[in-house]
Amino acid sequence: MGSVEPMEEEIKELAKDVYRLARLEVNEKQGSDPILLQLKGVVHQQRVDVLSRGEDGVLHYQGRLCVSKVGE
Repeated sequence: MGSVEPMEEEIKELAKDVYRLARLEVNEKQGSDPILLQLKGVVHQQRVDVLSRGEDGVLHYQGRLCVSKVGE
């Protein structure tokens, strides 16, 4: 019987890909949300400590992703 180690590596890579895709979608949605766009501007001016922008421009509040309200 083969080792499960190669499968575990594939699962880890798949999880990383899913995470990257999710961040791309969040970043795209943030770009169309007027409130989050305004908050990004405030963060860019460094007037708020609890908000930050990641290297990819994604907005975070206290270390958590800011996700736009979509499709209500």
